[in-house]
Amino acid sequence: MDARIASVRDFIHDIKPRILQSDSIVPITDPYGPSVVDPDMRCIVVSEETKKGGDAVNRVRQDKGLCVLDVHEISLVEDINHAAHGEAKISPSTQRIGLLGTLLKQPTHVTYLEVLLEVKQRSPCETNTGDTSLHGEYHECSRKTRHYLK
Repeated sequence: MDARIASVRDFIHDIKPRILQSDSIVPITDPYGPSVVDPDMRCIVVSEETKKGGDAVNRVRQDKGLCVLDVHEISLVEDINHAAHGEAKISPSTQRIGLLGTLLKQPTHVTYLEVLLEVKQRSPCETNTGDTSLHGEYHECSRKTRHYLK
């Protein structure tokens, strides 16, 4: 949540820094967020898809004795590059779906097995056991495993 708030703060700072106040960005942990408790709010911005949510906010505000918010409806931005199975609007969900199957970070060549073998080889505990034949088998297996992984 903190990373998301920081991203929003950075975006606003880049676009229109004078509107940024220290308490102007808050996490939204329920469907209404601060819109049903902040008496200073006067307007809510909705899209065609979220207009019913704006109406619900106003019903809750009325029930709490707060003023009804002006509802300002905006149009969605069309995604001209959407695939046939994708949505026509630009949305984070659609962008995440579009990333499915995309390699975002190169994998490292060190596997957990390699790390475990390396740690086990350096462990002083190996020399403290009495079963030396078992250690010989283990080391042979470790050597073959490392050779196989290379």
